[in-house]
Amino acid sequence: MSILTGMDICNASMYDGATAMAEAALMAAKSKGDKKVLVSKAVHPHYREVLKTYLWGADLEVEEIPLSDGLTDFDQCKKMLETGASAVIVQSPNFFGLIEDVEVFSEITKKSSTLLLAVVTEAMSLGLLKSPGEMGADIVCGEAQSFGNPVSFGGPCAGYISARKTFMRRMPGRLAGETVDSAGNRVYTLTLQTREQHIRREKATSNICTNSGLVALRTAVYLSLIGVRLKELALFNNRTASYLHEKLKESGVEIVHGNLPFFNEFLIRPKNIKSVMDECIKRNINPGLDISKFYPEYNNCLLICATEMLTMSDIDEYVQIVGGQK
Repeated sequence: MSILTGMDICNASMYDGATAMAEAALMAAKSKGDKKVLVSKAVHPHYREVLKTYLWGADLEVEEIPLSDGLTDFDQCKKMLETGASAVIVQSPNFFGLIEDVEVFSEITKKSSTLLLAVVTEAMSLGLLKSPGEMGADIVCGEAQSFGNPVSFGGPCAGYISARKTFMRRMPGRLAGETVDSAGNRVYTLTLQTREQHIRREKATSNICTNSGLVALRTAVYLSLIGVRLKELALFNNRTASYLHEKLKESGVEIVHGNLPFFNEFLIRPKNIKSVMDECIKRNINPGLDISKFYPEYNNCLLICATEMLTMSDIDEYVQIVGGQK
């Protein structure tokens, strides 16, 4: 995970991506001392809710950076930084599946001595896209569920925090360290376990009690088996999603943000969203997510995804359903 995120260290998993992001924000606030954190409205809505709950408990303020055509509004972010903040949180690919320009946010956060937190909820994208570390992120956090773990109705998941070495002693959870045993053999051990089960509660870097150990183990096994083929798999995701994108466009379906780069998710606006959802459910197909409950401005829009689990015939059937609606 350190290699994929472009960071120096990575902790031995968190409960899930949402708590990982909230803990990363607390790390940033403790490091910088400012009582405010800026988070993009393009970050997963559930993650932002968890963030608000965490930071409310820590007496910290959360301000949301508005959107501009599905992306984080850079100009507004720059303006909001004038009053100071501990961190700016940007997700890429964002909730709409669009790829954010993390580097431009890195430039303005460095000028204002603010930490940049990059959230990656679709870990598969790390196999193809430039790592957040290379683009100037200070802390990377998110969800590793797509590395060999089933969806399982929303959980359990494997969150992670990767960071530069300077944040080592502020990292919640545990780190795995390398050492030698009495015979000089290389061994690994859990170290820097600065959570409340291991040290006095007031000395803890975090009060998070859980990490999804079995899910993290499955993730590790998956990555050890996939190895250098992760890029190939990520590219396959992107090509499958691009095939779906083109076929829907050809059938006359409106692609929201159609000219912007994406990884394996994007937004569509069917002619009749209810009809599409009913027909898909009838055929035991996941129609996608109606995001209007999170973003009223995107009324009648479906967030859809294509991964290595889909075949071309699966996609053709879906296109036939969505493109055939009146």
